[in-house]
Parts: sequence; structure tokens; C-alpha cells
Amino acid sequence: MKKTVLHFYTNLCPRCILVCAIFSFYASTTLAQTDTVKTLNEVNVDAGSARLPGLAPMQSISAADFLKVSAFNVADAIRNFAGVNIRDYGGIGGLKTVSVRSIGAGHTAVLYDGVQVNDAQNGQVDLGRFNLNNVQLIALYTPQPNELCMPARTFAAASVLTISTVKPNLDRFKPYQISAGIKAGSFGLVNPYLQWQQRLSDSWSFILNGQIQDADGRYKYRDPFKDGVTATRINGDIAVRQIEGALYWAKTDSNKFHIQFNINNSDRGLPGAVIQNAVYDKQRLQNNDALVQAGYQRIWDNSFKLLLNTKVSRNYQHYTDSKYLVEGGADDEYTLKEFYQSAALSYKFLKSLEVSYSTDIAVTDLNSQVYVYAFPTRVSLFN
Repeated sequence: MKKTVLHFYTNLCPRCILVCAIFSFYASTTLAQTDTVKTLNEVNVDAGSARLPGLAPMQSISAADFLKVSAFNVADAIRNFAGVNIRDYGGIGGLKTVSVRSIGAGHTAVLYDGVQVNDAQNGQVDLGRFNLNNVQLIALYTPQPNELCMPARTFAAASVLTISTVKPNLDRFKPYQISAGIKAGSFGLVNPYLQWQQRLSDSWSFILNGQIQDADGRYKYRDPFKDGVTATRINGDIAVRQIEGALYWAKTDSNKFHIQFNINNSDRGLPGAVIQNAVYDKQRLQNNDALVQAGYQRIWDNSFKLLLNTKVSRNYQHYTDSKYLVEGGADDEYTLKEFYQSAALSYKFLKSLEVSYSTDIAVTDLNSQVYVYAFPTRVSLFN
């Protein structure tokens, strides 16, 4: 067996060898050190004076998380909430409703900056009509929020979905903020948007939002009646034009007022069912919605709180179908007008005892040119 011997030669002086030996000794001593133990003083946490959380379960999502869940509208943002069932009728631009614990969308109250959105025609609020670019926070309460000073109509719902819009957060060093962008997707989707926030004074500011949403809705699908044939969905286009703004006044956090408006116009096609030898491509739906609402909140030093809300809205819907089985086809128009006023008071007698009283009045009028229509006018009073 052949052995190989390696020889090492060094030119180091004896002094250098002594320094290396001392360094190795200290290094071995350092590695052999034991861990030190330090005892911390005891810390007592007293939560007796803190406000206990409410009993109503609450789920929320903020604007910072919209991109994480790939949310394009309010319905997408709350899709992952526990106990929530989202119904999507028509895909892009279609009606989107929320049902909590499977009791129906009509039992979920939708609050837009504290004012309930109403639909006297079908009782279901379309979540797709809200501009997600102007939404700061979405919260779902089952049954009602913990806040007692709220409109009376809110307490009549089995669950409450609150939508809070973006509030200007500006100062004299940053008096304005402008943001713009564009979203694009499949089926010809193009969605440019613009937001302008402006500080007018120490107490006054406003925000203005606008968006355009266009899509052709033409997607491929396999024709169930023709093997190996791919068809294209037609009459699924949509065109939405929306503008909304708000004016804010805040003397302090406990004394503030705002007034806002929202205008939403849409024109969309209603793609029908896939039926052999039949094409449904003439059904169209137009919506022209407008609302103006205002709110005032005042909290005094003695914990007395006042909340006032007012809303005036007009919703117009036009449905046409030239292939309907009557002469001239279907041509139906519906106009809903609503006036709403709410007042709420609350007072805290003790740290753990608070009482409130609220009253709402709503006047709704639904008109149509449909033959032999009911033409209902309803006056509702909630306490």
C-alpha cells in the first residue's frame, strides 16, 4: 500500500506563534461561556377600566387588504367572510347580493356612510354599484353594530354591512392629493379611475371620485349541443359611468358634518340561457341612479351624543327586449324616489350603562309605465 505524507513548512517567527496561541486560548474560553440569566420584574395588567368588546361578532376588511384578496368590487372584498353567501348574477356588471347565514339578501342592511341603502323594487341591494376605489373600510356585524347611537332602521335587520368611504387626511403641508390608475382584465375589461382630495381650510375639505368601466363580455365556451364546437358569449357588454363626491366639515372629532352625492349610470346587456336553436341577444338594462345624503354628529363632554342623517335618492331602471312575445316587445321603465330622515340620541349614565333612542321616517314612491301597475307609495316610521 502506498502512503502519501504531506509536509507543512512555515516561516512564522516564534513571536507570531505565541500570539496565535494566546488568541486560540481566549477564543476557546469565549465559546465555553454559559448563558446568563436575568430576572425581569413582574408586570401587572389591569383591564378593569378598559372598555369591553361588544357581544356582536364583527368581520372587517380595509382598503390595504383589497389587493390581497383580488377584490374588484365590494362583493369580492367580503367573499371570504365567515357565514357569507355572495350571489353574482351576470358576472361583470351583474347584480351582486350578500346573504348572511343563508337567511336571504333582503335581511342584510347595507349602510353607506351610516345611511341605509334601500331598494323598494326588489328588496335586494346591488353591491356592484359602489366604487371600491372610494371605500376605506367594510365591516359586517351580526346582528347589529355595538354602537347604540344609530338609525332605527338598522336595528330591524338580521345583519348589517357597513361601507365607509375614504375621508381626506390632509394638512397644510400636504393640501391636496390626486391619484389615478387603470385596471384591465379579460373579456375586454377596462376600468380607469381618478380621485382628488383637497383641503380647503382647517375645518373644510372635499373629495371627488370618478370611474369608467367598459367590458365586451365576449368569452369562449363549449357549446353543449354541438360536440367540439366553441361558441362566443354575446350580449354581455357593460358600460358604467360613475362620479361621486363629498364635502366634509370637522371642528373637532366630536363635532362634524358631511354632505355627499353619487351618480351612477350604466348600460348593459343581459345574456340569456344557452338553448338549442335559440339566441337571446336583445335584452338590455339601463340604470340611472342618483343620491344626495348628509350627516351630522355631535358628542358633548357629558357623553350626550346626537346623530342626524338625511337622504334623497332617485333610481331609474329601463328594461327592453325586442323579442318578447308581445307587439313591440318589452319596454318597461321603473322610477323609485325616496326621502329619508333619521335622528338618534344616546346618553351614558354610567361607564357600563348607556341608553339610546332613534326614530326614522322614510317615504318611497315607485312609479312605472307598465300596464295595470300597483304604483305603491309607502310611508315607514321606525322607532
